[in-house]
Amino acid sequence: MFDNKLSKVLTFGLSTFFIAAVIMRIGKVYLLKEYEVAFPWFNILGIVFIALALLFFIIERRSNLPFFYGASQRGGSNANSFIVAAIGLNFLSLNNVQFIIYMLALICAMLLLAYTVKAKS
Repeated sequence: MFDNKLSKVLTFGLSTFFIAAVIMRIGKVYLLKEYEVAFPWFNILGIVFIALALLFFIIERRSNLPFFYGASQRGGSNANSFIVAAIGLNFLSLNNVQFIIYMLALICAMLLLAYTVKAKS
């Protein structure tokens, strides 16, 4: 179904997405308890981040990039589409059940994209 390289990218990527999303969720819950302020425009920002993550995932897949593809740079980051998706998911104002449902839906969307978008030869 998936080639060996893509399987490694998906394994690393989805596990990174899950771990990052859960860690950020714990931090968000703590910060909201501390400040008790919910910003309504965070939902819009979250949707934009998720859309960018899916676009980045398509570009990464079409370019046949490995999981770690960024060159380390001063003041830069090597975040890939999975990290961007986790950030976007955490910007959304969701309760815990909705968070899990949205996370599973995003994982399914990325798996579907991985299956349908083919790498350039």
